[in-house]
Amino acid sequence: MSIAALSVGMSLPMRASGAGSGEVELSDLDARGKQLRAEIDGRRQYLVRTNTFRAGFRKNNDITDIVERFVPAGMSFDDAEQILRAAGFVVESRPAASVPGNDPNRFNVTGSIKFYGRKGPFLPMVYIFVSLSPKAPGDYSAVCGVSGAIGTSYL
Repeated sequence: MSIAALSVGMSLPMRASGAGSGEVELSDLDARGKQLRAEIDGRRQYLVRTNTFRAGFRKNNDITDIVERFVPAGMSFDDAEQILRAAGFVVESRPAASVPGNDPNRFNVTGSIKFYGRKGPFLPMVYIFVSLSPKAPGDYSAVCGVSGAIGTSYL
């Protein structure tokens, strides 16, 4: 399948071996991850070029619409994490079902790219975060929802 087909959200072919397993071929996941990264890069460049990039404390640039095209709800968590890794994200481990607290996002799995596009040591750090929501606490069989943002920090 071509990269262009991936960018318009077409479905990927299933793995021939293990028919019926519902798993996407690794090479297709890697291609999807590379295309995800290319679209994130394109969005950042567009925001900077048009002076609409939001920088500063608690000012993020939403990229959820991009992430949803490559990691749709219902996709297996394993495949979603592989796509993020192929896009250059560091994917955190899955929280246990017994994580204490009241934060509704405490069971989400986060992927991040830090120091993204940094050109010098005294410039702000640009980062990308993607959050994958499980179906239920401890149930990482499929992605229930996603969100994504590009932000900045001086820390």
